Amino acid sequence: MIVKSYRVKLQRGLLNKELELTDEIIRQCSDIFTQMERFNLIYGMNLNLLKISKLHKVMKAILKLPNLEFPNDFKFHERSLKLLDSWENLITIIKSEKNEK
Repeated sequence: MIVKSYRVKLQRGLLNKELELTDEIIRQCSDIFTQMERFNLIYGMNLNLLKISKLHKVMKAILKLPNLEFPNDFKFHERSLKLLDSWENLITIIKSEKNEK
């Protein structure tokens, strides 16, 4: 599943504390963000994909790390916020389903 691969690649690239953030990794992760943004624009995220991929959790983790902001070029924080905003209704449903269990 392509959407789940986005999560795995971003986790390994940006959230892996054992790896040093290189220019190559940052560019690859920026490309993944671009692919996610296109997917979201063309197809839109649905509840099942978001549940399975857990991309919203990765976006929130990225926002917690100040060193991943890159405000002048890659804008990981800004891009994460935009994606989270577009998924807000789906995230609310996921949270409510989790609370019902």
